Amino acid sequence: MEFNRDESYEDSTTQLENVKTLEQLQLLRQDQKEIAMICRVEFEEAVSNVEEYVKVINDNAFEVKLLEQEKTGAYIIFVKIRLTKSPSSSFSFDRSEGTYFVSREVREGKVRLTFLGSSFQIRKILEDVQRRGRRYRIVSVTDVKFSLDSPLTF
Repeated sequence: MEFNRDESYEDSTTQLENVKTLEQLQLLRQDQKEIAMICRVEFEEAVSNVEEYVKVINDNAFEVKLLEQEKTGAYIIFVKIRLTKSPSSSFSFDRSEGTYFVSREVREGKVRLTFLGSSFQIRKILEDVQRRGRRYRIVSVTDVKFSLDSPLTF
């Protein structure tokens, strides 16, 4: 699913205005309460404290640690985010439904989210996004098959 960056959040001015690129490098853990991941983020303009700035970008981020700053100025960070059902949160899906975020990316003015779930679960996400009045584009839909012993088998 892809959104225009300026239309993907309720208040994109404060959330993503200064973000040039953001990509999830590794999803470490995800459960019904939180997500832990490693991301690479690059800002249009320098920030004085990347940990605090990321908490402004996502007010559900409760733990942010700078792991490395690249020579290019991009930051590699560890982030933990609380999952909520807050009506003001743009992507606050019901975790009890079993849907997983696979990746997140901000690049070239677009926000791209990838989900893993059953047809029913993905349909619920699309309905939620439509109910919130968000315009989006489906980039790809793929049917995946996991081995029977995979933890990702539904």
